[in-house]
Amino acid sequence: MKVNHVNLAGSSYDIFIGQGILHNVSSQIKTIYPTGKIAIVTDENVNRLYGDTVVKNLLEGGFDAKLFVLPAGEETKSIENMGFLLSQFAQMSLTRADMVIGLGGGVIGDLTGFVA
Repeated sequence: MKVNHVNLAGSSYDIFIGQGILHNVSSQIKTIYPTGKIAIVTDENVNRLYGDTVVKNLLEGGFDAKLFVLPAGEETKSIENMGFLLSQFAQMSLTRADMVIGLGGGVIGDLTGFVA
């Protein structure tokens, strides 16, 4: 596995790159978040490719993980989807101590980050 460190003042982070990394996502997450609830937000396209793998690995790793799949496309960035996610996170009783994952890029990352 390759690790690229992004050095930002006060907000540095690592990017992990490697074959099959999603099969070990729970062990990577446990280094920063040992246990608890995880909400995963993705779109239909990414879900078809990676959703089951990520959720299965997180559940096997002992996390209370729940997947939320939204339509693909720019129109997904909407007040309606924001409200949907906020409602779902409230039903999960997510707190600031829990984790939210945006599984995908662009639209999913923007919407997930905003809602989190």
